[in-house]
Amino acid sequence: MEDGRMYYLKGVKNCPTEEGYTYKSSLMLCIKFYDVEVTYQNAVSTCHSENSSLVRIDSPEVQKVVYSYLTYDEKFTNSKAYIQGNRKQNTPEWEFDDETLISYMPWNLNQKQPEAYDQIFLCFNVADQGMWHDCIGTQLFRFVCERRNSKGIIRIGTDIDITIAKTPKRNYKNNSIQNATLKEKS
Repeated sequence: MEDGRMYYLKGVKNCPTEEGYTYKSSLMLCIKFYDVEVTYQNAVSTCHSENSSLVRIDSPEVQKVVYSYLTYDEKFTNSKAYIQGNRKQNTPEWEFDDETLISYMPWNLNQKQPEAYDQIFLCFNVADQGMWHDCIGTQLFRFVCERRNSKGIIRIGTDIDITIAKTPKRNYKNNSIQNATLKEKS
């Protein structure tokens, strides 16, 4: 645009609502809740099989949407759900799958979260107004996947730039990163 503003676009066509995803246009957020209890690794694998990842909660706005989404049905109000995030090895720091440090962290301080270094995954406690807990990963919880635009970000300025995103996939078994490109569903 001539005034120098940048716009980030993500079309609803990239959010497969027919597959159970919900699109929140104000946040460009495409999420799907799974009403099945699995381990952290199984949650990650399920999301990856749909070209998505566990939901990345990086702001109070996304936190509020996910909380509202999970409390819509009363049967989920006493549950926990896995979300994206891992403790960096032997540190108090937490990071997203792409190794970006997590700065927004609404811990449940009433239960002294985070607790222990062996609890290296994040979960969202619906019963505690969506406050976060550190989890072991072998516990069985529900989970929320987030689908991102596999073509990357379209930035509109004086020129049109299209960035193709290559997202590293984390191998949670040995905590290493492997380069992988998300496949686009046909």
